[in-house]
Amino acid sequence: RYGRHVKCNNCHLIYVNPIEKRNKINEAYSQRKCVDVAIIKESRLRATESQVGLIKRYGNGTRLLDVGCGEGFFLFNASKAGYIVKGIELSQDAAAYARSEFGLDVEAKSFEELRFSENHFDVVTLWQVLEHVPFPLKILKEIHRILKPGGMLVITTPDIGGIPARILKKRWWCITRLHINQFTTKTLTNI
Repeated sequence: RYGRHVKCNNCHLIYVNPIEKRNKINEAYSQRKCVDVAIIKESRLRATESQVGLIKRYGNGTRLLDVGCGEGFFLFNASKAGYIVKGIELSQDAAAYARSEFGLDVEAKSFEELRFSENHFDVVTLWQVLEHVPFPLKILKEIHRILKPGGMLVITTPDIGGIPARILKKRWWCITRLHINQFTTKTLTNI
């Protein structure tokens, strides 16, 4: 389905070229099923407590958007910590779980489909999301528009420049066709 990994001569981002059209990628993610969610629930809830703690420590404000929120573990802990939360998740199954298990406001749509007002959110998070989107700069520009001045953007993504990737090379577990973009600290900072 997807092309092969190539490196941009200008910015040095490694990305899949050519990539499938965005609507086909989104359709594939919307059909993904939650597997073993009952098994991972407690450990994911514990892990996301520290994520919420970091945001509370460095950010301010209460309106939080989690793009690619999965089953809602982080959003649940953020709501318990006093945030007014909103989630976006392509997987219909994961979004339904977040709504039914935790009572969260999660829309099963793509980020591009939703139009939020300017300066609306204090915090926007993308936990392991940016590597999956065909046009990360376009997403980041829209997030900049909807973030309040002084708002916080939180991004985590695999680091192809990190030690595991450098040692394992093509055997590194994050080299996958689902990861359209392979960021390093430098390429992520530049974007």
